[in-house]
Amino acid sequence: MTELPILDNHMHLRPDGKGVEAVKEFERAGGTHIMHVSLPSWNYNIDPRQTGYEPAYEKAIQLTNKAMQETDIQVYNVLGVHPAELTKWIGMGMTLEEASEMMKQGITTARKYVEENKAIAIGEVGRPHYDVKPQIMEESNKIMKHAFNQAADIDCPVQLHTESMNQQKTKQLQKTIKQTKLPENKVIQHFANPNQHQKPDNQITPSIVAFKDNLKKALKNKQNFMMETDYIDDPERPGAVLGPKTIPKRTRWLQNHTTKQKLLQIHKHTPEKIYNIQIKP
Repeated sequence: MTELPILDNHMHLRPDGKGVEAVKEFERAGGTHIMHVSLPSWNYNIDPRQTGYEPAYEKAIQLTNKAMQETDIQVYNVLGVHPAELTKWIGMGMTLEEASEMMKQGITTARKYVEENKAIAIGEVGRPHYDVKPQIMEESNKIMKHAFNQAADIDCPVQLHTESMNQQKTKQLQKTIKQTKLPENKVIQHFANPNQHQKPDNQITPSIVAFKDNLKKALKNKQNFMMETDYIDDPERPGAVLGPKTIPKRTRWLQNHTTKQKLLQIHKHTPEKIYNIQIKP
């Protein structure tokens, strides 16, 4: 597969995890490109109540720079404020309004990193994937919309974290996106539902966790998708969600299940269009 680029669209690296060693595993397996998505602030031992989110972003960037120095992998930064931060800091004594404003400021800071070419997208932002009180979900939607507006101002993509989506929830999300100036295809649904048939009026870009069953379903439903591991680099959960070698392995497996044209769409044409980059093997 030397002529085929292989991109993991959503991978995390931690200072106390494998870090660059995970990128080396990806490279040895045949990978070429990574979207390195920042983690919740506490994974970097950062308290944004005291410092804001910039120190967390800087630690993520340090890992990317180290990976680029020690491998031939092209690693891009995706920086933002994880939606779980809202319940975290409310639980630590902040009001809903205080936590929301802090997160919005963190997203605005992420925008500045994109403007300075230190990141390629804002993410992962959005809504909690677990049950929360209605006011938490309402505020999460406002924070998500703030991210869309920030991204629209500078024409950059947003990697989105949400609860499991169905057609009805997707239509509601599309309505929110339409209230901003962000093109719908610039919204990337991380951990996307492979069961959804991607209708012509839905331009949200799915990023499919690369379990074999997920990929089979995404192909059957004619999704225009990218692939991800959502590797979280947690020493206590090694290999979760999927390990760093998975995307190259799944790409080899897909050679027997789809066309080279489809593989180029997944790893090259779609990410080039969404992220406004050039991807070479």
